[in-house]
Amino acid sequence: MRKFLIVFLLFNKFNSFSQRDRHPVMDNNRYQFGLSESTIEVLESKDTIFVTKTKVKGNNTNTIEEVEKRYKGTPIYSNAWFPNCSIYLNGHLTKGSIAYNLLNREVQFSAGDINKALAIKPDSFSIASQKFVQLNKTVKNAHNIFYQLIFKNEKLSLYKALNCAYRPKVYGQQTGYEINTDGFEGHFLKWTTLHILENGELNELKANSSIYKNLGEKKSEVEKYAKSNNLSPKKENDLIEIIKYYASL
Repeated sequence: MRKFLIVFLLFNKFNSFSQRDRHPVMDNNRYQFGLSESTIEVLESKDTIFVTKTKVKGNNTNTIEEVEKRYKGTPIYSNAWFPNCSIYLNGHLTKGSIAYNLLNREVQFSAGDINKALAIKPDSFSIASQKFVQLNKTVKNAHNIFYQLIFKNEKLSLYKALNCAYRPKVYGQQTGYEINTDGFEGHFLKWTTLHILENGELNELKANSSIYKNLGEKKSEVEKYAKSNNLSPKKENDLIEIIKYYASL
């Protein structure tokens, strides 16, 4: 099956979403970090594949062998490098190129050549118009992840969490004799959750009609607005518009 390379990324610490605003992959797509290097590939079937290559010492020889492993999906935000981004680290603003690793919850950042990018965890960073911030040090119920700011006014803030998990094809200790019919070691799962920050406390918004019961005396008015505008709280984009209206009251 013919494949073409989209972007070449590092994925370190491996064993430990589509976006509306897509950005072009950087021309310089070579990335090296430690002993691991990875590629993101798109097959003719449109499936996105994550391929890692690691140099290891052979069990019975002193020779260095290259081991390749393939996974369905990727842990990388939008599967791309983003140029001209900004990060805040220890109160200082720095600009450069970013690849956001959702699984490790860290940023691959370089102020110049992405071949020399480093894995860091800044206080916050921005990709185009999207801002990602850490809240766990100052906000009750916040986790040690980056939250994407969706909306903010004097009453409340709305955030989106971009989540990623890895599911191995075989759980537990592997013997090396497992049957691997499709050639993949496992797959990455990506999903989003919405969180509302109100009165100093962060709470997840479940995408269902039960959100209305938490709106107090404004429940009826918000429900009426949603119904008249054909907005369903079970749909993420509609739920965002419902909360924005609630925040305006």
